Amino acid sequence: MGEVYLAQDAELNREVALKLLPTGVTSDEERLARFQREVRAAAALNHPNIVTVYSVGEEDGQPYYAMELVEGETLKEKVPLGGLPLDELLRVGVALADAVRAAHAKGIIHRDLKPHNVMITWDGRLKVLDFGLSRLREAEVAEGVTLSADQYTTRIGTVVGTAGYMAPEQVLGEEVDERGDIFALGVILYYAATGQVPFAGRSSSETSAAVLRDEPVPPIRLRLDLPQELDRLILRCLAKAKDRRIQTALDVRNELEDIQRQLRAEHSGPEERSLAVLPFVDMSSGGDQAYLCDGLAEELITALTRIEGLQVASRTSAFRFRDSDLDIRDIGRQLGVDTVLEGSVRKAGDRLRIAVQLIDVLNGYHLWSERFDRTMEDIFAVQDEIAERTVEKLRGLLTEDERQALRVGMTTDPEAHEAYLQGRYLLNRIVQTDFESAREMFSLATQRDPEFALAWAGYSIACSWSFQWFRRQDLLEPALDAARRAQKLAPDLPEAHAAFGWANTHGEHYKEAEVALQRALELNPSSWDALYLSARLCFAQGRFKEALDYFHRAGEVDPEDYQSLALATLIEVKLGEDALMQETARRGIERARRHLLQHPDDARAHYMTAFMLHRMDEPERALEHAKLAEKLSPNDPGTQYNLACFYSLAGERDRALGLLEHIVGTGFGNPDWIDKDPDLDSLRDDPRFEALRKRLG
Repeated sequence: MGEVYLAQDAELNREVALKLLPTGVTSDEERLARFQREVRAAAALNHPNIVTVYSVGEEDGQPYYAMELVEGETLKEKVPLGGLPLDELLRVGVALADAVRAAHAKGIIHRDLKPHNVMITWDGRLKVLDFGLSRLREAEVAEGVTLSADQYTTRIGTVVGTAGYMAPEQVLGEEVDERGDIFALGVILYYAATGQVPFAGRSSSETSAAVLRDEPVPPIRLRLDLPQELDRLILRCLAKAKDRRIQTALDVRNELEDIQRQLRAEHSGPEERSLAVLPFVDMSSGGDQAYLCDGLAEELITALTRIEGLQVASRTSAFRFRDSDLDIRDIGRQLGVDTVLEGSVRKAGDRLRIAVQLIDVLNGYHLWSERFDRTMEDIFAVQDEIAERTVEKLRGLLTEDERQALRVGMTTDPEAHEAYLQGRYLLNRIVQTDFESAREMFSLATQRDPEFALAWAGYSIACSWSFQWFRRQDLLEPALDAARRAQKLAPDLPEAHAAFGWANTHGEHYKEAEVALQRALELNPSSWDALYLSARLCFAQGRFKEALDYFHRAGEVDPEDYQSLALATLIEVKLGEDALMQETARRGIERARRHLLQHPDDARAHYMTAFMLHRMDEPERALEHAKLAEKLSPNDPGTQYNLACFYSLAGERDRALGLLEHIVGTGFGNPDWIDKDPDLDSLRDDPRFEALRKRLG
């Protein structure tokens, strides 16, 4: 089909696999068309278990494409006599079925799935290769490319479909759809389970005849420890009639995951459950209750993370599925959880209608659903009941200590609660005017209920951000006082200690800050706030390696967090970790892309993407995102500072200095960060920079 070379990408300084048609073959129209289809198919797919295409081109009339270099061994080489260990077999099966599912979702049928085209990397990741025979449903018809029965087995001495893995209809030259790949998937699973293939002969024609004629020996006869459910699944994939096969790769993956879960339960006793709480849907006539919908979901997430034996997806991860039209089971699987809680809110005056449902990801069945028709004064009781019923369904009855933990730091005043929710909603937006409005909302909440610890912590955080970037000296003491108040009211509230640590960072009381942030992490090791703020504390002190570790840990805790990864690339550049920076930037760009699909008007996501693209040596795309950020938020000092950094990196010194002079003139700027920000290094020898730095004090 083609020749593949190990190559060096000189621009990005990375090794790649370079595939090209051999000299003289480009005149073969059918092989050229197949090569082009392979490029289009692979490039259309973005999945962790499918090889990534980096670039496509032509040199002296010879087409080529560069793809991810996958180092490891093929599944053909990896499977020992007797088959893979059961846990590894299921892990490989789930990953392979999900890769096939992703291809089918894009209308791509592989048509040559076999163990030789499946790689297992040295660190255990699975990658599907070689889409040379793939079919793009409508595109292939447009190309006028068809393959007859004999062409499926051999043409000009080149195998274009592998005997023993082709479905009966493919062998007969009939129409091949997704179910042809399901058959091949069944053959691969059979081989991985037993070390043997279900259909064999002394030649390709004998093997193809066996596919049409013979029934496979049930794999459980060749391997006695194989679960009966897995035996049945493999045989259903291998049904001769395509209408009697399992119909989709998604169904194969789902059943494999069911078997995984059953085996874990058998070997480890009661299983730790996992849950995602999706943002509630605003059903109010005015559509103006987003803060209430988000707040309810966010508070449930916070409360449920305190329950032992329950893993809860982060807010950012769950909230990216706002308004998603994906099936709830697909959402759960993408988040890596086995249950999903979703709901809706309808508010009319003081009346509330809250509907919730807890759904099992494996089968889509409702574990529990209920509708609450109450007033705003009853919202706390509703939250408590939702949380308690969720825990009971997943793990069993709550202890009294756990019941109390659900309410740590909360209020019983509905107006204080509503103000707090509005403050949290505004604080998440990271814009100067929203920081000011958030402070007002948190202040209102504490005035309504002086014992409301979470509101005091929120007020402290909002003050600290305003102090950091907008030089609001008058807000440092209020930030410290509010955090102390929160700590006193709720000594075991992680948010209180995180707020105290962040306030002390700005007062340059670094030891006190570190102690407080560590306490927050002791109380909640998965606190994104505590990890992210710890990273910024270390950066302010010049402890760059520790800052880098915290940023990466924050990115692990929240798999949709692009901000931590973007800031990590800044440190990796400073430390000369170019290879690591490339990988971090790649992951950060992908996360930011997903975020922008949901929030295209988020200026911060655009300028953070611009930084990462620039570091990946994609200046044109980087500039597009920078311009979008400038258009979306032209008067926000935070946006202007980051654009100044971007233009400094891009070599536009005058433009960068002009932005810096403007925002410093408005009182904006954090000397600790600016002194250590490597994005500004190109400006430091300029007298204008020295002058504005002196103005900051």
